[in-house]
Amino acid sequence: MFNGQSQSVFASRFDRYGATPGDILRSIFLRPDRVVLDLFHSENLHYLALVLAPLGMLPLLSPLHAALALPALTLNMLSNYDAQRSLLFHYDALPVALVSYACLDAAIMLRGWWKPRVAFVVCALCIICGACWTVAAVPLRIQDALFPAVRDVEWSYVRRYILTYIPRDAAVSVSPALHPHLMHRTQAFVFPNPFVRIHYVNPAGAPQPPSIDWIVHDYYGMGRATANRERELLSDLERRKLFVPVMRVGTITLMKRTDSSLPASCFGAGWQSVDCLSAYQNR
Repeated sequence: MFNGQSQSVFASRFDRYGATPGDILRSIFLRPDRVVLDLFHSENLHYLALVLAPLGMLPLLSPLHAALALPALTLNMLSNYDAQRSLLFHYDALPVALVSYACLDAAIMLRGWWKPRVAFVVCALCIICGACWTVAAVPLRIQDALFPAVRDVEWSYVRRYILTYIPRDAAVSVSPALHPHLMHRTQAFVFPNPFVRIHYVNPAGAPQPPSIDWIVHDYYGMGRATANRERELLSDLERRKLFVPVMRVGTITLMKRTDSSLPASCFGAGWQSVDCLSAYQNR
């Protein structure tokens, strides 16, 4: 039912509260203070500001209607998947629609307080100021929107060039953006698999290679938290002298397995096992 798993893979996005949906709900009810602290984290407050600012903060004048967006906003704010707070994907469609409804209700309310022309001017000024702040607060991807085809074609050539360094029979772990270029291979896995098992792109029962020979990582388009987490994993693999960088081009890093005498499993899913760690420390 859940991509070959016993539960939805999306539960892993809230694993700081528990391993299963039941544990997550139990943790939220037993430790509401922790949830409140997480909700008021600076990153989440910034996310809320970005949701409300383009509407001039007017939804705050209609709290009952704005509260309709709270469940969806809370899911996004408590998730460890930062793309849910990027305002680029479908995760924000529902909360944005609901706060827009609250904004309209607030505008109608202001029209009842003041003359229609005055209410219109106040709403317009609030929205303009909010939009200006938003533009100053986050980089707009205007270049990407205007020239997506050019960018995609250029990076496609760069990616193909980097992938030519990888032998056809090598086991490789690549970022999602690069994986379609390797669909013809039998040993091509979506990074961070198999080092960190991600069930969403690697359901239970899928074959895992004993080791990986090459890693190709591209953090372009990733959220900040995801990119930092994956680059930290790459640093750990390099620090343990399991993989070494061969090439870095823009946002892409190509890494090759070292000639270490460690067991093959240390270059795959077993890299954090006690045996591999002991072997690494005794070298």
